[in-house]
Amino acid sequence: MRRTDRWRASSAVLFLAHAFYGAAAMAQEPAPDVTHERRWTLEAHPGIWYVGMSGDLTLPGAPGGGRPVDIGDAFGLDEPRVSPYAEATLRRGNWLVSMRGFGYSNDQESTASAAGSLGNSTWSEGDRLRASLDIWGIEAMAGYTLVDHRRNPLEQGGHALRFRLDALAGARVFEVDASAGVIDQTASGAEELAVHPLIGTRLTADFHNDFSVIVELSGGGMGLSDNSSYGFDIVVGGQWRPVPNVGVQIGYRAIFMGVESGEGEDAFEFSGSGQGLYGGVTFAF
Repeated sequence: MRRTDRWRASSAVLFLAHAFYGAAAMAQEPAPDVTHERRWTLEAHPGIWYVGMSGDLTLPGAPGGGRPVDIGDAFGLDEPRVSPYAEATLRRGNWLVSMRGFGYSNDQESTASAAGSLGNSTWSEGDRLRASLDIWGIEAMAGYTLVDHRRNPLEQGGHALRFRLDALAGARVFEVDASAGVIDQTASGAEELAVHPLIGTRLTADFHNDFSVIVELSGGGMGLSDNSSYGFDIVVGGQWRPVPNVGVQIGYRAIFMGVESGEGEDAFEFSGSGQGLYGGVTFAF
């Protein structure tokens, strides 16, 4: 064999050996994205929600059934309040489990601008009124990623742009506790717990692993003979992560909800909405 042929053969052997070694190394050490996808990750978002509640309220106790009262016009209960708010998402590959919760409490004193009634309480124009509204809600959903589109891989891992579209299904539990009446007199009050199923979608856009935009839509309801409820949710937010595991988030949430139970004198109904800005910190593990 000539020297040139021996050199070419040796080069080919070295090239194949290097290729097999590289392939073996890749098999033993998966790419960063693949390794990341194979383990569970948790994102937690404790924060606050500056929310105002509006709607119509009917309380039990009125002979023959009462008429709904606007909680803002009658009692000023639609003024925004800083309320606790939290989210968490657990992911592995295409699967996720998500939870979200909030609490709202408002207690107001006002002067009646006109005569009115709610439940078994009645008042005249000029009477001093006191009313309260407390609402808490928790929703839990499981999801699966239908679309995962990635563009422009980065040297440090991840992508310059990543879109994910998740399908969600789960349930919401919420409670409404309301009371109203003339100060120094017995007030009318009631509380009602509601549960209904939910379906929804979540769109997430990640930019350079540092900034994310999330849009989530969900809704559901349940109608039973003695209790019915519904809820529709719109959440739009953004996250900025100056370091990989800690960041901040801000967004806007609007929830439209209602619960109804009983008939006639025993009727309870709340139908309204809560809307406002939310913000907090982000922790990723």
